[in-house]
Amino acid sequence: MFPDCPVTVARGATCNLFYELVENQPQTTRRLNGPEGEKPRRMFARCILASVVPLQFRDGREGFQRRVLTLETLPRHGDPDPSLKAALEGDTPRHHAIRAEAASWALSMPLAEVLEVLARNDPEGLLRAAAAAVAATSDTVSQWADACLMPSPLGPDTEVRQQDWLDLYESYMGWCRYSNVPTGMQRTNFISQLRRTLGPARCLERHRESTDEARAAGRTQAERLNLPRFDAGFTLRPGLWLPHALEFKRDVFNPRGMSDGGLEAIAALPAARRPEVQP
Repeated sequence: MFPDCPVTVARGATCNLFYELVENQPQTTRRLNGPEGEKPRRMFARCILASVVPLQFRDGREGFQRRVLTLETLPRHGDPDPSLKAALEGDTPRHHAIRAEAASWALSMPLAEVLEVLARNDPEGLLRAAAAAVAATSDTVSQWADACLMPSPLGPDTEVRQQDWLDLYESYMGWCRYSNVPTGMQRTNFISQLRRTLGPARCLERHRESTDEARAAGRTQAERLNLPRFDAGFTLRPGLWLPHALEFKRDVFNPRGMSDGGLEAIAALPAARRPEVQP
């Protein structure tokens, strides 16, 4: 499990070593025939993590995304090869060669494009497209937001108030129960994660009014305002959260209210504007 962003890996495997190598942390080593470990050293390793399904993060996956380049392979065409599994699972020299050929084919890419991607120039939008897909599938908060949030019908500057945050959190917990996703995320962590997911255009940080902002409002340098945090422009989809449903005597998450594309629709909104703050 990654220390700051737990991830579910097939068959319960862990990715501690992968994460430490990505961080370039010193690793304890020893000679092949030596009895004792040597002084830790940096390994400068290149890591490739491949998966046929998106990695499922419980929380805090931003650190992972900053440290890796995510690329999607081309979708498969045609019918599956029924003999491929048997060809890959043997332990003979021929099986090893077949696996090497399959990995080389899957990772093949024109060298010029490889160099561009590694330099993060992203000429074809490969990194941007993959990052958008990861944002919607890599952690539970993003998955919930994509399925359960929508732009506010009252406009992009409509404030999300304290009671709204309570409903958002309860809806998220209901979604986790419905999706059979174990989570121990506290409400404050959920709010922080959702604000990072939606970005600064929707969730404005507290800050002191700049000199230019004060001058435009006719205030002096000494009269600059302390601007409060402001979240606006997003809300739960209608019918998703049923307050005090009679048959259950409590609030109920309604999965029939879910739909895809919430993150994309919210990202297309103009940046939220704070209401006029009085000095």
